[in-house]
Amino acid sequence: MSNSLLSQIIENINNSKFHEAEQLAWELYNKSNNDFTIVKTLALTLLLQNKYNGAIDFYQKAEKINSNDFDVINNISHLYLKIEEFEKSFFYSNKAQKLKEDAYQPYITLLELYLRKRDYEVAYTYTEKILKRINFEQLIKNPNVIYVILDTYFALFKKDEALKFIEYAYKKVFNPEIFYYHSTFSPETMSDEIINAGKKILDFDGYKNHIEKGKTVGPILFGLAKYYENKKDIETSDKYYLSSNKEISTIQRYQPLLNQKLIHRIKEIFSDIKNFPFKQCSGEGLIFIVGMPRSGTTLIESIVASAPDTISGGELVSFYDLIKASFEEDEDSVLHNDPGSIYENRIKFIRQGNKFFIDKLPGNYTSIGHIAHIFPKAKIIYVKRDPWDNAISLFKQFYVSNIPYASTFFNIAVIYANHEEFIRYWQNDMQIDFLTVNYEDLVKDTTKIAELIFKHCNITHKYSPEKRKNFFARTASKNQVNKDVHTSSIGKKSFESFREEFYKSLENQRIYWANLN
Repeated sequence: MSNSLLSQIIENINNSKFHEAEQLAWELYNKSNNDFTIVKTLALTLLLQNKYNGAIDFYQKAEKINSNDFDVINNISHLYLKIEEFEKSFFYSNKAQKLKEDAYQPYITLLELYLRKRDYEVAYTYTEKILKRINFEQLIKNPNVIYVILDTYFALFKKDEALKFIEYAYKKVFNPEIFYYHSTFSPETMSDEIINAGKKILDFDGYKNHIEKGKTVGPILFGLAKYYENKKDIETSDKYYLSSNKEISTIQRYQPLLNQKLIHRIKEIFSDIKNFPFKQCSGEGLIFIVGMPRSGTTLIESIVASAPDTISGGELVSFYDLIKASFEEDEDSVLHNDPGSIYENRIKFIRQGNKFFIDKLPGNYTSIGHIAHIFPKAKIIYVKRDPWDNAISLFKQFYVSNIPYASTFFNIAVIYANHEEFIRYWQNDMQIDFLTVNYEDLVKDTTKIAELIFKHCNITHKYSPEKRKNFFARTASKNQVNKDVHTSSIGKKSFESFREEFYKSLENQRIYWANLN
């Protein structure tokens, strides 16, 4: 019976039916909860559904049964990285590496960890270790591995090495993800041959389903859009942006009403602040940069990170994940009464004793109230950008799951108005003090605004534009942040036929909130 169920579980996993696989794994586990294979299998079904906390629990149970199983130890290291328990991830990835020295997987985690620490020279040594151990077929199936290797090259300004890596990959097989990455940092080096290879794939129409099609043609269409944008052929570029977002929207299942309900739930929590469920920590030296994605948060991050004794953790999910169980339904979430201490312990791996630590997750604007309460000495910087410019910038990025509303102007408009309501609520109703920076002012007089930011953060050093340009960001802005600040991103003219519809949707959502306040 067990063997029969195990074979069904494996079949479901191979067919990406992870929920069905989990249900069968639970059936087996309830009959034999100390069987190593069964416990390990249940953990895997949870991991494949991104149920990280649950997966960790069962992999640790499997570890107690067999503490030297490579898959168990390696997956624990991967899971701890996902929930940003960096020290634990580091411990388990080193253990996995010792258990199986010829395996490439532990080195991927170690590479990621050293990138997080901004120790780029050590990270680079791990790219070499990975490439010595992984064959091309394995590599091409793991675009995230390709991305992290290329990011390492960029962190060290090794653009030529990144291009050689991409050229090598092209000679083996055309990969949509590599094509897109190429377009984001060096579209001028994309040959007619590779552009035509991308267009040829667009002609294929034999996909199993719309998800497979979207994941294949989406990055190609975005890549072509960026290629033609670089050539100043805006008409063709916009055509590809529209086509790419149409494809991506068929994959996404974003529901703006859920975001609206989230605001109501969070307001309910703060309506009775005396019963706030979380303990306070100092938060001394913490700097949270928030705002709509593509609003200028990375530029401000690079400004603040240019100061001595300051390091950025980039876009960390930890803070939100540690508090979300109090207002968001998620069966994998854990309710903590002291998330501040857990957060500060997690970031020690990256902070490395620096006086100031930057957390630049734009979406933390939803958590300004939690940040201010849990970390009363933390500094918050909110970046505001013109709605239409912000919308266009979002629309031009290849987002699938991380920003699931960016593929339609309607969704962007609703979220923009919702984000405004969050900011109004924190500022006016809750009287929370934070610095608001207008993106347009920032790019027009960067030094002046940088001085205001430094003063707000209690940074006593003088702002250095040259140091700022050495900053590396693992975001869509990675290629812009190292350049001089300019005003060309103000007053964008693309997609003019959608502008009126966007502002109408934006105003309707603003009216919704105004009528409730």
